[in-house]
Amino acid sequence: MVEGLETLTQNLRGSADNVTGTLRVTLPHSFGRQYISPLLPEFLNRYPA
Repeated sequence: MVEGLETLTQNLRGSADNVTGTLRVTLPHSFGRQYISPLLPEFLNRYPA
């Protein structure tokens, strides 16, 4: 059981670099503009897919 958990953990860490899909976030407009928008360029560079 421990080996299975370790294997699962390693597989999940490896797949973190291959994130793909659409990210949908619901939040107030003013919060998004102030806090989320500045983070988007770095996020998109790190996860272009």
